[in-house]
Amino acid sequence: MNSLPILQSVDQNLSCKAAGISKMENTKPNDKKLAQSKFAFKHNGPKKVFHCTMQSVLQSEDCWIAEEVLEESNEKSNLELEDIYDEVFRLKRRVNRLNYQLGTNIPECPKIDPCLDDHIFLTNVKEVHPEILQLKFASHKLQHQLTQMQSVRRSSNLAKKLVRDEYCRSKKLGDQLQIEIQKLDSFKLKFEKHQGLCLQRFRFLDQDKYTGREFYEFIEKSNEMITTQLKKQMLKSEYKPFRKEAARVTISLKTAAENLQDYLSSVINNKKCEIFQNVKNSCVSIRSDL
Repeated sequence: MNSLPILQSVDQNLSCKAAGISKMENTKPNDKKLAQSKFAFKHNGPKKVFHCTMQSVLQSEDCWIAEEVLEESNEKSNLELEDIYDEVFRLKRRVNRLNYQLGTNIPECPKIDPCLDDHIFLTNVKEVHPEILQLKFASHKLQHQLTQMQSVRRSSNLAKKLVRDEYCRSKKLGDQLQIEIQKLDSFKLKFEKHQGLCLQRFRFLDQDKYTGREFYEFIEKSNEMITTQLKKQMLKSEYKPFRKEAARVTISLKTAAENLQDYLSSVINNKKCEIFQNVKNSCVSIRSDL
């Protein structure tokens, strides 16, 4: 902290019970100059991300940050939030170490605007430990920075909302594209099916379908076959006498077959009787010999 503003004292009592900080009282200008020259601390810590500005300026900058959030997204993404957290953690450890050395337990102090109420810490500075005073300034500076971070948070929420809307729009477009891709796949399958049918029909027309010349050749071959078959046929008027002759021949053959059957039956019977007689005679002769 390079310089500390010296403001006129006001009639205000603080409820802070912290050790080393007393109630606000009117002091002489010489005391203020002495405190300013004595406690003009040099800040050698990490560089602050934010700087102290008036609250009205902060309110006017909220709209400006919300409008410029998209253009300065890279700068916002590079905000040294980790540096702020590290600084808070480092200050907390330092306060704890000082409390351990001093044997004190400092309670919470009321919120004080460091831009307007820095003069409070310059009153009765003889009773304030230098490191505690520096820690108080740094603490309120961090509170002011956190106030600025709230506006940044609102801007980041706006940016997230814009990103979410863009994501929803992209997702909707992606769903529509997926539907169109499914339609394209369906059309592709139908096209392949009809392409196969067209190829089959072309092959049929090219190979199987008759041309005029092939049709005439088929007619000529059919006529020749019909003529050959007709030559093998007979007219009905010519068939009747042929049928009568065939019936007469069939009857004569039947009679001859019956006569032959009777003759064969008589011959077989005679041979059978002759064989039995011979067998009988043979048996009688054998018995007589015995």
